[in-house]
Amino acid sequence: MLKTILVILPLACLVLVLMLILRNNSVPENLGVRKGRLAPLPTSPNAVSSQTDDTGRQVAPLPFIGDLRQTTEALLQAINNYPGRVQIVSRTRTYIHCVFSTARMRFKDDVEFSLDAGNKVVHFRSASRLGYSDMGLNRRRYDKLASLYLHRT
Repeated sequence: MLKTILVILPLACLVLVLMLILRNNSVPENLGVRKGRLAPLPTSPNAVSSQTDDTGRQVAPLPFIGDLRQTTEALLQAINNYPGRVQIVSRTRTYIHCVFSTARMRFKDDVEFSLDAGNKVVHFRSASRLGYSDMGLNRRRYDKLASLYLHRT
């Protein structure tokens, strides 16, 4: 019995670790803009959005800076000046999807910008791929990106 436990327990741990690695490296299927809206937030508190009714996880949309092209350029500048690991995964005329990685554990968070030219605002969504709590990281990321975007040089 003990031999069986000593074999099964490490295998179960290995499977769990492999599943976490796979999920951390898989882009969620629900990302993007559908009917003018970014994906709803997960039920876990590790995300923020400008398009949620949950006031505890709501952030303000960013105002346009000039026209669509100027706004896109300002967003890209803010993203590129963000301190930390970031990769732009996809970009269209009105949408940007980035993946931000934490320094130590390399946990990945998906950050999306939806440029609403009609209302001249940029909607924002940032969500962790793993875990339950992000200890405020996604909100701090929004605050830093908003500051870089609004106070660029």
